[in-house]
Amino acid sequence: MEFFQVSGKRVRIDTADADTFRMVRSRIAEVLDTSAECTELLTLAGEKLSDTQSLEDVGPISVTVVILADPAEAVLAGLCGVELFADLFTRTSLELPSTGLAALPRNVARLAALTDVDLSGNELVSLPGSFGLLSSLTSLNCMGNLLVSLPDGFGQLTSLTELVLNDNQLTSLPQDFRQLAGLSDLFFRDNRLSLLSESFWQLASLTTLGLTNNQLISLPHEVGKLTTLTTLHVDDNWLVSLPDALGQLTRLTALRFRGNGLVSLPNSFGQLSSLKSLVLTDNHLASLPNSSGQMTSINTLFLANNELVSLPNEFVHMAALSTLCLGGNRLASLPDDFRLLACLTSVVFDENRLVSLPICFGQLPSLIALFLKNNKLVSLPDDFGLLTTLTVLNLSGNQLASLPAGLTNLKPRILEGLYRTLK
Repeated sequence: MEFFQVSGKRVRIDTADADTFRMVRSRIAEVLDTSAECTELLTLAGEKLSDTQSLEDVGPISVTVVILADPAEAVLAGLCGVELFADLFTRTSLELPSTGLAALPRNVARLAALTDVDLSGNELVSLPGSFGLLSSLTSLNCMGNLLVSLPDGFGQLTSLTELVLNDNQLTSLPQDFRQLAGLSDLFFRDNRLSLLSESFWQLASLTTLGLTNNQLISLPHEVGKLTTLTTLHVDDNWLVSLPDALGQLTRLTALRFRGNGLVSLPNSFGQLSSLKSLVLTDNHLASLPNSSGQMTSINTLFLANNELVSLPNEFVHMAALSTLCLGGNRLASLPDDFRLLACLTSVVFDENRLVSLPICFGQLPSLIALFLKNNKLVSLPDDFGLLTTLTVLNLSGNQLASLPAGLTNLKPRILEGLYRTLK
């Protein structure tokens, strides 16, 4: 059926099951790419038609379609400190964090000069369908909104290099997301993703990927395609295992899987030769792969609150290791050659089951902080007094009955603390 705009332009829609003018108005708005709120239907006499009226009440030939100004345009203009929406057409950036913005204009694509947009901390539930036409956009921050989906056509933002979608309610990504070939930084923390679609694995330029606090139950082997990744954060998900293909991410320097349900690591972990920081706190790991010793660039390793009963002998080949946290495990002993970890400055072994330390433990020349609270130590190695760089030491909650000789070189405060721990 045809209706007529004020300009005389015809609007043809299907009214077969349109019982009321509410449905007619909605379909006309869809055809004209505007919102139903901006569409008004009038009789020839200029009277507004009620949404509850039916087509039988008024013949379509006597209905005029009026397109009203999009109220979101006026709101956006006001927030930007200009009088008209058209005044924003030459803007290259839009900085509107925490302004209470609830909707963007349907014709937001008219802001074609935009390269940087910050809409964080607002109340957006969706982005308009035309958003993907902002072809010059390089950086978009929509963190802390109420987004439940991204519009079709979002993949047309092919200039985008940084995308921040943290703290929304997204459960999936549109199919054309894979077209964002230039995207280097993607932050997707605090959403509701349960699986990663193929869209992710075709982002060939991705260097940073943040997926913390979603609902992921697995990482598919396709993760190995993201060979440009240097940072991957997948804390607080539901992962119980990791694919062997993870070892193909040889450019990774920072990797986090804290707060999952991991029970083991793939042997391919040793291939992560560029890794400098690894966080695996709060999992259920009972052992580490022998290949872990091949991660010779790693300097920070957090493995607290797992179920480790021992460390592989190869562990001591992590020659660059500076900070090591193994508190809250079930370790009864350490590798004999632990002294080879000569770069260690801070070590945490609290809440384990250690009954002794390796004979040459005192030959850690850089050690500044040592935490051994609540173990089962009954003695210390004879060379413990060589740890002259120690400034922090906690040995409380052990069963030390005596101390070795040669402790006089230790800092007085450290020595006093040692004597207080004696049973």
